[in-house]
Amino acid sequence: MKKIILTILIGLAWMPFLASADIYTDAHDFVYTFYLRYDNGKLSVDKSAKHPYDLIADTFEQPEVGENPFHVQVFGVNGDKIAEALFKIPTSSMPRGPVIVRAPYFANAGKVVFLNSKGVQLLTVSVAESSFCNDDKVCNADVGEDWKNCRNDCVQPAVTLPSASPSATPVPQEQGSNFMQIVVLAVFAIIGVVVGYLFFHSRRDTPPPAEL
Repeated sequence: MKKIILTILIGLAWMPFLASADIYTDAHDFVYTFYLRYDNGKLSVDKSAKHPYDLIADTFEQPEVGENPFHVQVFGVNGDKIAEALFKIPTSSMPRGPVIVRAPYFANAGKVVFLNSKGVQLLTVSVAESSFCNDDKVCNADVGEDWKNCRNDCVQPAVTLPSASPSATPVPQEQGSNFMQIVVLAVFAIIGVVVGYLFFHSRRDTPPPAEL
């Protein structure tokens, strides 16, 4: 009985922490997907593809590339390198064929450069047409720039806390705060019941003092 009560108390003690946890549902990132062709050390855009690349709603993850990987570098519109990833090419037994290369998307990217394992540049693909952040130090909200996707142009807005005032209109409590109060009160109530139960149960089981 005491083990069951202890388990219940531990579970209830964690409830306020679980109730106050924030749940984040971030939107998908975007990934460049390039359609290329490798032919005996040369890399080019695959002419059979409708476009040199597509933007896919996904989160970029670096794939396994093995030994001597090739490099893909993303450069901003201002010429600065902002990202780099690795990719693999067909093996020596099949030195030519189509290659699909993925790279993380950036709203201020201007071009993507592909290099071999020795750092020699093989191909450059312009991606400026799919970028809307121009790094001009001006936050153009009308084209979608904000501090999350264009930090060189936009500054994160400061959070202004409301000042306490006796005449201020009381702010209604959120549902989460009410739920927290209910959980805390329920925990204390159950703890009181359990403590009372254990106290009276221990007194009932205590034998009366022996008469002299």
